[in-house]
Amino acid sequence: MRGKRIENCASRRYNSIGMARKKRSQFPKFSLPSVSVSLAPETRRMIISILCVAVGLILVLAFWGIAGPVGNALRIGFAYLVGDFKALIPLTLFVLAILFARRDGKDIREMFYFTMVVGICLMLVSFLGLIDLFFPDRAGIVGRAMASLEYLFGFWASVVALSAVFCTGFLMDFWELVTGFLEKRKLVLYEAHKQRELIELPREEKIKQESRMEPKERNAQIPVVQLKKQEQAVRMQKIFGPWEFPPLDLLSADGAKPSAGDIRVYAQIIQRTLEDFSIPVEMGSVHVGPTVTQYTLKPAQGVKLAHIVVLQNDLALALAAHPIRIEAPIPGQSLVGIEVPNKTFSIVRLRSLLEDLAWKQSSASLLVPLGRNVKGEPVFTDIAKLPHLLVAGATGTGKSIFIHSALTSLMYRNPPQLLKFILVDPKRVELTAYDGIPYLLSPVITDGRKAIVAMKWAITEMDRRYDLLLEEKCRDTNSFNAKPGRKSEDMLPSIAIVIDELADLMVAHGKELEGIIVRLAQMARATGIHLIVSTQRPSVEVITGLIKANITSRVAFQVASQVDSRTILDGAGAEKLLGRGDALFIS
Repeated sequence: MRGKRIENCASRRYNSIGMARKKRSQFPKFSLPSVSVSLAPETRRMIISILCVAVGLILVLAFWGIAGPVGNALRIGFAYLVGDFKALIPLTLFVLAILFARRDGKDIREMFYFTMVVGICLMLVSFLGLIDLFFPDRAGIVGRAMASLEYLFGFWASVVALSAVFCTGFLMDFWELVTGFLEKRKLVLYEAHKQRELIELPREEKIKQESRMEPKERNAQIPVVQLKKQEQAVRMQKIFGPWEFPPLDLLSADGAKPSAGDIRVYAQIIQRTLEDFSIPVEMGSVHVGPTVTQYTLKPAQGVKLAHIVVLQNDLALALAAHPIRIEAPIPGQSLVGIEVPNKTFSIVRLRSLLEDLAWKQSSASLLVPLGRNVKGEPVFTDIAKLPHLLVAGATGTGKSIFIHSALTSLMYRNPPQLLKFILVDPKRVELTAYDGIPYLLSPVITDGRKAIVAMKWAITEMDRRYDLLLEEKCRDTNSFNAKPGRKSEDMLPSIAIVIDELADLMVAHGKELEGIIVRLAQMARATGIHLIVSTQRPSVEVITGLIKANITSRVAFQVASQVDSRTILDGAGAEKLLGRGDALFIS
């Protein structure tokens, strides 16, 4: 797939084995066929759960006296062991069955089985000990044995010790359940705290105003895009109240212009070098970009493009420039483009892109500037149409700057009521500055487990939104919000989930995280939930085949090898970029 070169908004461009003689045996050897049963871990867990439930039900029947002589023996034995609390035994087995059934696949190891059994046993014996301390001779011989701590430490010290043992067993079995519940609760509370009270303004009566425009101005046709944008702004103001966007003066202006050197001389060198290899060409236009200059040429009839591409190193030698990139052909044109690095680069700032007329006239609410192309023209993309974006490249090539530019541009176009962020920053240095802004659904997430909880919440929110769209018979959130009479508190804001470093999360929670990302990428578009994922390790362990298949829009910054480039773009090219914001974009 062919990519377009863009410039980043905040940077510059966008055995041998000896065998003994076999001794002949005097008697024939016979070997029995070996039978081995291999069960999947999930199957083993379910078998254990079923056995626990079955034994628990047998004990319940035995305690009721309807399990025959064996049941009577069990009832007498457990009454001797645990006294009046023999019902705790089947209850313990039922809890063990639930724990085995709910255990994730990544925890299938013998140590986890042992930990669960030990934890539930600690809870049982400590509870019986506490009962015997307060109600003597009620918890059987087990409770009496545990309560014997009173002779060593006294009553209250024994209560503290047995309570600590009970809590230890509880955490051994239910730690993940407790932490998951607390994290989800924290997210919900934070969202409720951050969501401002939206007051719907009363409808104002229409006031007829006399037009003071001249007839020519009155008949002038206003662009349809401008009208749609103005109507949307007035409607949003009536619903949410006034929201003042920050001024563009806060952003830095562009720096010095780029210098390409002597363009005419370079064009002659390119033409002469190709003619030396018997490739006649006709030079075309020259485009000076912020980082590279593109020389276009048209090969003669019958010349194969592959003959030009293989001369890349020869052209670099003749031009004394490295690296150069050949785009053959230029998309949409019958020309070949040769990109040569400029003598001096120009830093592309975000302000110049947000001041562009295309940015101001666009009605897309999730429009993001990518940078400038080789012609110096601004390049924008709508996140709602992508609908997800993968950003990859080596360290220090401009990925985080690109993320900052995307977040800033989104905040310049949307009020907090219509746009929410979930920011995941395992590096703890890039996105923490956004903590506390009204756009956040939760504080900036730096822990991997919390990130998984937040992503699972996004899936739950996606399912909830689909139910709402089904009830209202709407195709997406835009048509849902645009329905007449929709109250402000019922509107569905767009949600952008930004992950600044995917590799750190994939190392610790790879299988689980991959499934969540794939499901969101497949289904979340209509519900207004979008992913922007960044990584500095473009390997197949991080950018898996499933992730690539579901996130087709990608931005590739400079990488170390062609293998990394093919991992991102399914083609070469990113290894020849200049860094410092130079990137390739495919969609």
